[in-house]
Amino acid sequence: MPAPPPALAMQHVVAAVANQVEAALDRELNQIEAETEADPELVALRQRRLAEWKQSAAERAKWRALGHGKLNEFDDEEALLEACRSSTRVVGVFWRLQAVAETRPFQDALAAVLRSLAEQHLETRFWCAEATRFPSLCEQLGVSILPSIVLIQNQQRIRVIPGLDWWLVSSRDGPRFSSERFVRTLRRHRLIDCGSVTGSDRRDESSDSE
Repeated sequence: MPAPPPALAMQHVVAAVANQVEAALDRELNQIEAETEADPELVALRQRRLAEWKQSAAERAKWRALGHGKLNEFDDEEALLEACRSSTRVVGVFWRLQAVAETRPFQDALAAVLRSLAEQHLETRFWCAEATRFPSLCEQLGVSILPSIVLIQNQQRIRVIPGLDWWLVSSRDGPRFSSERFVRTLRRHRLIDCGSVTGSDRRDESSDSE
């Protein structure tokens, strides 16, 4: 019987080695699982982590159902108030959709940061609203400068920050909106969960006077 072609023989060898490696990995995984099951502490740890994962998944599903995960735009006062009542942590902004030319770049930068944070921090609800559609609500909140950031926790207003001066920093091309400072402000007020601190966070830290 003629010998198989070299290429076909090599394929057989590769397949045989792959099967051996896969079998060895299966044996090792089965051994680790058996040892884990035999250790009460490891079993308890796995159960704890599973419970935490289930709780986290349930919270994330609830947040998404409420509208978290995106920048909500409201034009109805009752819907806006309900959003503030139904979520534990809320970051809102009253602005003019047609901002003047001088402030438009900064407002656009703020909008981009809000959208990004909404996607990254499901624990917090982010919204924006055209101030002229909510005159009585803006008056109650003391909103007189646009845009103004409204920080709400447990249905309580904790701060209204007028304008964007808090987050403007100097650069070679002129003032720019600092997303790092804005994020740090929300962390300080516990409106978003803390994460890692970037190099730009540290560079701005000494000059941040919020």
